[in-house]
Amino acid sequence: NPQLSRFLLSVQSEYNSEFRDIFLIALFTGARKSNILSMRWDEIDLDHMTWTIPETKNGEELLIPLFSDANDILKQRRTYVDSDWVFPSNSKSGHIVEIKTGFKRVLDQADIHDIRFHDLRRTFATILTSKNTPYFVIKHALGHKVQDVTMVYARIDLATHREAINLVGEHIRSCFMPTEYSQ
Repeated sequence: NPQLSRFLLSVQSEYNSEFRDIFLIALFTGARKSNILSMRWDEIDLDHMTWTIPETKNGEELLIPLFSDANDILKQRRTYVDSDWVFPSNSKSGHIVEIKTGFKRVLDQADIHDIRFHDLRRTFATILTSKNTPYFVIKHALGHKVQDVTMVYARIDLATHREAINLVGEHIRSCFMPTEYSQ
């Protein structure tokens, strides 16, 4: 996908490491912006490569397996972020709340228009769909509540969810991802 490749090249050249890491975590996890920005270190298990979102938009906890590159980003951040928040700031909340300027800068550099941050979540789902990931796995990966009967019977274990996350990560990496992330 040429647009995704341009976006990733632009993200890699972003001088603000917080924005760069937020955008990559969004692509690698499919998580909502609010969950990413309010991510806390006590939700992250770097050894088991998981992120537990205590309460998603639908009010439920969500366990997200982390693709190795996402885990590496978080490991690196852990070495220099001295806060309960993964993306701290001096805001009233204690974490970054506004990313519009960084996102616009990345999009402008990549010559991409009419894209919102939430489209990174859609990109995640689209990649999963293109890799023939079952619908119920995609719904689980996105943390959606599902009303249909299939979800009553389908249960996603961590290994299946991790496999789906790895598919997205490998696809993003194939569009050009350097192996190391620098501050």
